[in-house]
Amino acid sequence: MTAIAPRTPRDLSPTVGRRSPAQAPRRQTQGPRAVALRCAWLLTLLLVVATAMTSFRCSWWPCELLSHFPAQLAALALVTLATFVVVGGMRGIVVSAAVAVWNVVAFVPFYASVPAPLVPPPTAAGVIRVVAMNVAVHNRDGQRVVRFIRAT
Repeated sequence: MTAIAPRTPRDLSPTVGRRSPAQAPRRQTQGPRAVALRCAWLLTLLLVVATAMTSFRCSWWPCELLSHFPAQLAALALVTLATFVVVGGMRGIVVSAAVAVWNVVAFVPFYASVPAPLVPPPTAAGVIRVVAMNVAVHNRDGQRVVRFIRAT
């Protein structure tokens, strides 16, 4: 028969049976997987910022400029999504998918809508002339441009 040893305060500690930080498996901080993960997170962060900026397109011209490229932003988000799927990282998959969906929703109406049928011009329509001329500072013959406009 064996005697039961009395329990000591060390035995009652919640850390009994756990590994010390030195024994715990370390996350990979170097190597191709870690580099790919960091690059994917950096690109995802830039895509989140660019996608958020498109919402303010009426406020500032760079925001409006970015709002013209939702297809490209969605394609880049799909690249980061694929990287997170291969390398691993559930949070990255969710964030990249959300950015991709946000940008796809922005450009799908332009391609999914049915174009309006062409209406023939009315019979009484006049002729319109469209002229493109250099009227910038480097144009040395401004009077010729004025004469042409008055003649037409």
